[in-house]
Amino acid sequence: MMVMIMNMCSHIFRNSMMYVFGLKPSEFDNTDAVNKKLSEIKQDFDLIMVNDKDYFNKSLILLKEKLGLSYEDIAVLAVNKQVCSFLSVS
Repeated sequence: MMVMIMNMCSHIFRNSMMYVFGLKPSEFDNTDAVNKKLSEIKQDFDLIMVNDKDYFNKSLILLKEKLGLSYEDIAVLAVNKQVCSFLSVS
């Protein structure tokens, strides 16, 4: 069942951020369509924050600089953070 779901959605996972911004999966390999969508995104947004473990802190720093905030203004406290663990079956 999980494999079937992954296959149905694999085109979305391939470029999920562009999909969220409205690029059709059939246009993912179309350089002109991708560049046009990127131009639209650049026009519409001053800052796009990425909620990812590797980029979220960098996004906060960019937000701080863009809005003239202090470090205290952007301080975050992780609560209810999920920890992934794997069950080993032997």
